[in-house]
Amino acid sequence: MCGIAGFVGEGSPQELEKGIGLACRALAHRGPDDCRWVIRPDVALGATRLAIRDSLRGVQPMETNGVTIVFNGELYGCEPLRKQLEQVGYVFKTQSDTEVFLYGFLEKGPAIFDQVSGMFACGIWDEKEKKLYLARDRWGEKPLYYVAESAFIAFASEIKGLWGWPSIEQEMQEEDVPGFLRRSYIAGPYTGWKKVRKLRAGSWLMWQAGKWSETSYFKPEVAKGKTNPEALFEMVDLSVKECLVSDRPVGAFLSGGLDSSTVAYFLSRHRPKAPVFSLHWNEKEYSEEEFTTAVAQALGLTHHSMLCDVKYFQEHFETIARYYDEPFADESMVPTVCLAQFAKNWVDVVLTGDGADELFHGYERYFFPGSPVEYSDVFAATSKASLQQICHPDFLQNLCPEILCDGGRERSSLDMTTYLPDDILAKVDRATMSVALEARAPFLTKRVSEFALRCSLEDLVGPEGGKHILRRAMQGKLLPKTLQRKKMGFGVPLAQWFRGPLHNWMRERLIDGSLKETGWFLMRGITELIQEHVSGQSNRARSLLNLLVLEIWVRETAERFQIISH
Repeated sequence: MCGIAGFVGEGSPQELEKGIGLACRALAHRGPDDCRWVIRPDVALGATRLAIRDSLRGVQPMETNGVTIVFNGELYGCEPLRKQLEQVGYVFKTQSDTEVFLYGFLEKGPAIFDQVSGMFACGIWDEKEKKLYLARDRWGEKPLYYVAESAFIAFASEIKGLWGWPSIEQEMQEEDVPGFLRRSYIAGPYTGWKKVRKLRAGSWLMWQAGKWSETSYFKPEVAKGKTNPEALFEMVDLSVKECLVSDRPVGAFLSGGLDSSTVAYFLSRHRPKAPVFSLHWNEKEYSEEEFTTAVAQALGLTHHSMLCDVKYFQEHFETIARYYDEPFADESMVPTVCLAQFAKNWVDVVLTGDGADELFHGYERYFFPGSPVEYSDVFAATSKASLQQICHPDFLQNLCPEILCDGGRERSSLDMTTYLPDDILAKVDRATMSVALEARAPFLTKRVSEFALRCSLEDLVGPEGGKHILRRAMQGKLLPKTLQRKKMGFGVPLAQWFRGPLHNWMRERLIDGSLKETGWFLMRGITELIQEHVSGQSNRARSLLNLLVLEIWVRETAERFQIISH
């Protein structure tokens, strides 16, 4: 697991050395075990490494036959590919998956991106052809940002890794902000920054001599096929086993819901007494301590639980919001960072249940009976009425039309290409990598996700709601109360806190902070929004959280611009 960065374009060796050094230092938290880069004529590639597999020999950047790779992620079950490559003459010097990926690319070209199972973002430079390839895994577990121009291309695991190159302007793209206020995240390929783009999940980009093109190699498509609970059980078991390959300690996040409990069950089969990590709250209606404790005890796992409270939220909120380098306001980002910091005391790798809700139709909102328009507005972070209340009319002209979807599998299918990569997986990546903790999602392995896409709606939906086939697969393996639980989510008591201990803190930032300088907002409308929430008239916690994040982003951008200008 690493932070990766690179630049292709004119520059002296000294300029390239300085730029890639700044990029790697900006990403040092992602890979504190090693930091290296290579400089070629008009090319710089760098990586900061969290050494999980073959720590001594699997160093990056890795080069052979004029092709150099920097790779962030993990490949699962790659032994068959390794043997296949050995049979055609490749000689391996390490046990790292980076070397498998490099030789796989040499042998198969970009086709390798769809053939491997795992999570990855990579940059590959072909010195002979003078081509740069960028690629991202099919679900978008690992991030990759880039700026492409006719004169250069730069890329990095996080946006902060791009700012070391003087040719990249740090200019906000305000057209992205109304969509953020609606969703709590910015949908790819946009980022809130002009010129900076997210490489889409399941795609690769090739840049050569100032021209570039992006190719999609994977789009989730539902295709009915043969499915049964027994096959799913075996697939998840094998995927968890493959996700446990590590030279460093491994554990799992445990919420006590079906997804994380399923992962914990298979973890207990392969690593008895392995550690699992949970949070609990003082507010009992949000705490899952009863369920996490029961699951851990039933499976014989070593359970570590930590209290996350309003004090932690207030003290760490601004730092956490800055991790994302773009407006991002999933309320569970704060407890996810808290949990990652806690787990890092024991392990360097954690397994998660991410992806199961989207793949197996698990969110309760998928069963909302309203129209597509009602669905879009009811479950938005900020309703269109609230946007009109708080935003200047000219600003709202930038609000892009939304993709509307009917019921059935359309809602979960849409989430697979939007909410999953741009919210859920982005949240987990930044939270865990902020403390150099690698998160792996067994449900997103190639075999399990392809199985889920073959499931019919009848496989997925039963009397208990969604994830019917997964519940059947785990029947008799998990506690009945775990199997019967409704989706709870990793919620935060924000509604209560904004009416109580965080009221003044929140109000001061929104009324007296940087938002009033943008010209985007009607400050009277924001005051009314706060009053509606504090009075109990409506729950506006998600809207207020979005505004708090935006205030930090605007303020930080202004501060950075002043520093650059001077």
